[in-house]
Amino acid sequence: MASLALLALMSITFVIQFEPRMFWVWRYDADTGRIAAKVGEMAKTKQPLNVFNTWQLEPALNFYRETTGLTGLAPFGRPKIGPGYDVYVLMEQDQAALKDLSLTIAYKGPVSGTMIAIPAH
Repeated sequence: MASLALLALMSITFVIQFEPRMFWVWRYDADTGRIAAKVGEMAKTKQPLNVFNTWQLEPALNFYRETTGLTGLAPFGRPKIGPGYDVYVLMEQDQAALKDLSLTIAYKGPVSGTMIAIPAH
């Protein structure tokens, strides 16, 4: 009986913590598909679109670029942050860049906090 009670408790704990939207360690990547789509839409109005992205987001951004056919976007790389980009894809940890580069948030992912920022003109 004690074993069944322990099994039930463990099962309830698992169900309560189950998060199907993302893998906990990669929470920062939870909104990357949506962000890639939005950057792809921006690329339709400006060619070429010069995009900075935080290096941790590069693999997922390229995955979505290739699998969803975002042909207007060049492959994402691991550039050095600085002025001169049309669009910045930043993680929450990059908040200082908003002020340092005079950026305005155009979109912020509801789960990850990852954001698309553009230079304030």
